[in-house]
Amino acid sequence: MTANLSEQRTAVKFCFLLEISGLSWSPVQRILTEDLGMKRVAAKFVPRALTDNQKECRVETCRALKQQLETDPDFLSKVITGDESWCYGYET
Repeated sequence: MTANLSEQRTAVKFCFLLEISGLSWSPVQRILTEDLGMKRVAAKFVPRALTDNQKECRVETCRALKQQLETDPDFLSKVITGDESWCYGYET
């Protein structure tokens, strides 16, 4: 079933495969990578070059974060991050 879907669509949502297969994350990941030879790619487009405004915004954000870290040494322990394995972020 997974092979048929991956052949029909070039970009298949991982969450969709989890839902229709009824399998957990690990078996679906193994089927896609080992059995079908697929790999994960970025889920969104990003610009190759930033505008001056985007660069300035990022510099200001970094400065604010650096100042926060200097003020509160425990700051990094309060930061919550995620990665591409969070499926709900890709649902429409």
